[in-house]
Amino acid sequence: MRTRLVVIVTAALLLMVALAAPAVAQTDKPLNCVVKMATGVEGAPDWYGTIRGDINGMIGFSELQGGALNTVNGTTEHFIESWTIWVGGDTISGVNEGVWSFVNFKFRANGVVTNATGDWAYLVGYRFHELGVTSPFDPATGEGWPITADGLQLRLVAP
Repeated sequence: MRTRLVVIVTAALLLMVALAAPAVAQTDKPLNCVVKMATGVEGAPDWYGTIRGDINGMIGFSELQGGALNTVNGTTEHFIESWTIWVGGDTISGVNEGVWSFVNFKFRANGVVTNATGDWAYLVGYRFHELGVTSPFDPATGEGWPITADGLQLRLVAP
């Protein structure tokens, strides 16, 4: 009877370890998402929309203002922005720097997760990468407002 109990307890412990190992390993897996967003959403950050994929929720980007943080040089805007993802009651946030071309409307940015709560807390320190294309916009005339970005590729990668 005692031998049988030891075998059952040992098997249960091995099963628990086997089931827990994949969950721990997944924390280093890159998270891939697609974002659909627009400018001009009243009461929202500068850019606001949905995020779908490995993270599902809402996302907002706000350009940081002041000094030389955001500059337009010819046909390229260099920007620095803060961003927040809302997933249920949890948040994931950070800062990124990027460029946006007014010739082909492509943009890209890189940054880091600086704060995350709840189940997402392990993402602090993850690298942030985004790449996409906006609807056409003329910064000189403002023609093309509001601007949309459908299909933005967003990736969070372990440091």
